[in-house]
Amino acid sequence: MENSKKCIFIVAGEASGDLHGARLIQALKEKDRSLTFAGIGGASMKNQGMQCLMNAHDLAVTGGFEILVKLFQILRAFRRCIRFIRTHKPSVIVLIDYPDFNLRLAKKIFKLSVPVVYYIGPQVWAWRKYRVRQIQKWIDRLLVVFPFEKKFYEDAGVPVTFVGHPLLEMVHAHSSKKEWMEKFGWKEDEKMIVLLPGSRVNEIKKLLPAVMEAAQWIQAQVPDVHFVLPVAPSLEKEFLKRCLGSFASIMTLVEGDTYEVISHADVVVTCSGTATLETAILKKPMVILYKLNILSYWVAKCLIRNLRFFGMPNILLSKAVVPELLQGQVQPRRIFEEVMKFLENPIYYREVVQQLSRIPELLGETGASAKAADAILEIMAQSQKKTNKRWGLPGISLINYLAGRAGMVFARRAKERGRELSGNFLAGKVDRVFIKDIPGRPHYLFCVLPVLWFLSKLYGLGVFCRNYFYDHGWLQQTKVRVPVISIGNLTVGGTGKTPLTMVLAKEFEQQGKRVVILSRGYRRRSDQSFACVSDGRNMLLSVHEAGDEPFLMAKKLPSIPVYVGSQRDELARHVLSQEKVDVFLLDDGFQHRRLKRDYDLVTIDATSFFKSFALLPLGRWREPLRNIRRAQTIMLTRVESISESEKNRILRHLTEIHPRAHIRQAHVYPLQLEHVMTDRHESLTCLKDRRIVAFAGIGNPHAFLRQIERLNGNVVAFKSYPDHFFYDHTHRDELIRLFNAHHAEVMVTTEKDAVRLLSSQWPETFPLYALSITLQVKDAFPAQIFSLV
Repeated sequence: MENSKKCIFIVAGEASGDLHGARLIQALKEKDRSLTFAGIGGASMKNQGMQCLMNAHDLAVTGGFEILVKLFQILRAFRRCIRFIRTHKPSVIVLIDYPDFNLRLAKKIFKLSVPVVYYIGPQVWAWRKYRVRQIQKWIDRLLVVFPFEKKFYEDAGVPVTFVGHPLLEMVHAHSSKKEWMEKFGWKEDEKMIVLLPGSRVNEIKKLLPAVMEAAQWIQAQVPDVHFVLPVAPSLEKEFLKRCLGSFASIMTLVEGDTYEVISHADVVVTCSGTATLETAILKKPMVILYKLNILSYWVAKCLIRNLRFFGMPNILLSKAVVPELLQGQVQPRRIFEEVMKFLENPIYYREVVQQLSRIPELLGETGASAKAADAILEIMAQSQKKTNKRWGLPGISLINYLAGRAGMVFARRAKERGRELSGNFLAGKVDRVFIKDIPGRPHYLFCVLPVLWFLSKLYGLGVFCRNYFYDHGWLQQTKVRVPVISIGNLTVGGTGKTPLTMVLAKEFEQQGKRVVILSRGYRRRSDQSFACVSDGRNMLLSVHEAGDEPFLMAKKLPSIPVYVGSQRDELARHVLSQEKVDVFLLDDGFQHRRLKRDYDLVTIDATSFFKSFALLPLGRWREPLRNIRRAQTIMLTRVESISESEKNRILRHLTEIHPRAHIRQAHVYPLQLEHVMTDRHESLTCLKDRRIVAFAGIGNPHAFLRQIERLNGNVVAFKSYPDHFFYDHTHRDELIRLFNAHHAEVMVTTEKDAVRLLSSQWPETFPLYALSITLQVKDAFPAQIFSLV
């Protein structure tokens, strides 16, 4: 494909998908004539100008075991798709139905930075609901065709758009029954029964014999009846004639007029699938059949437990409007009886027609293909403006971990390059900043991933053993005479635990309690095993001696003592020997189990909860999510940055894991801008439409950037550093050069970074500001916390 930048890759593995794909291509070409198309489809998509790598007819299967027959064709198609996508890098990939193939393809191309749109997604609301998580992870936008699917997927946190059903714009009849019957020399008042035994060879072989035997019995009962069998585009007329055998004399085969045939039928006998919906739109009574081989049937029966109906008209109407015959019920006698009910009982016939007339209204408005095309072009436009989100947040912790502990070559290269991003960073919502700027990043990453996976498993085993020993008393805990409240998290930084510690400290102080904060003092430069950062009156240590977080807390809470020490059990005993204490707050203490605590409060960042659950060093998690059961309260932070459905999904997940926990929600808000060198305060409105260079060395830099985004700041460049990074004059000069190169007006960083900048001697007039934030708990803290003191 010469014009790969404007190429759309489409996969439709069945006859119905081919029709919908052709309509979609037509709608896309009407909106942008420069687009080219490639992928897997049938004759209809090929007629619209798509380059077909393989014919969809060769891939169509039913049931779990029928796939073995076409396994080699399916694997060949899969490899061709991967090869094409890697070579040509299309602008967007559109998957149409065909879930077993398409979801595996989406997983395989997940790291290729190509946006994926799923049009007519899997019916996970019926069975295999675990696929929701796969869709949430691998699909950029899901376009659904049934109205009830939108709420289902929204509740699961999937980005979804309801476009309506494409059949509404396709299923029409243009001739009267009289005109159509006269084409075959039939009378208008004679009965016509249409047979739709499927569009796949194996469906025909399973259903057609029973259908034709029933047709003979019907003809014996109603002599003037006519049977019509439309030839599906995926089948050959000669094949159907061979299958009909001696029954061919009573059957009329029709090519290309399926909707006309159905619209003039009295009754339709149809295989379950798209044909049932087409028949329902045309308001024709039907008998729905379906039959699998015995193994596929029993597997499906085990998986599908709560589905009352298998025919889509009955599912949409939530009741048995048309008869369904499944598996052993597909017998000539049963088909004959159900058809005769329609022919002999006009009241029953009219009731069914009346119910089916509701189907078009339930499917929404017409124009599904045009709406789907708009959504796809929107995704294309967004992907051209941004760095793809797939280099996600776990990558930052992964490379930060390697940079800090292993010193690998690609981490050093990333550090030297500074991870600068030009353009509107915020619009892109870039996640894996660190990995993105490493030349040949996939090759480096794939080399170390097996090692990291193995190390992650070893780390998880170590965490399990350590917690097991503490839980069973094999490792001893130190109990002090005053209450100890721990505020911690399960991931590597960036969840808002330090702001929450300060909020809780203020609450205790307002109640007249003597509160002391104990912190580890990560990356502090001091030979002392523990030290006092602030005695509640004076600052006693520098930021290098204390560490950035303890120093920031001591600065923001001038009347509250702050101590640092890696062994906080010894630190707590030391503090108690020095002064009166009512309560200890243990900052980042969830994993420090040597000091026995009376209450555990764990913070979780709502914006990155479902991104990855891998343990260090592969992912961001210090210990598995299930260990949250040790906490009494869970604080879900940054809920203002997610949708209501995403928040509800997280809350349900946490409640399932720890049903007895107090779950609270917290919003993180920017307060003001503080000039780093003079402590002068500025209003947040001064960032609006200003050219901003931002930098941060924190666990979750994207939360910081989202805050600037909400303030309508124009970030022209962003530079990310490892968490707890200390700056010197070389970094100062580097940032000033970046500032001048982008003709920026303001430079913004975080409060935590600001305290680490103090030793780098910035010019006093330089417009360098720290964004001050606050954390607001939506509901009050549990009373149990304060009753401890």
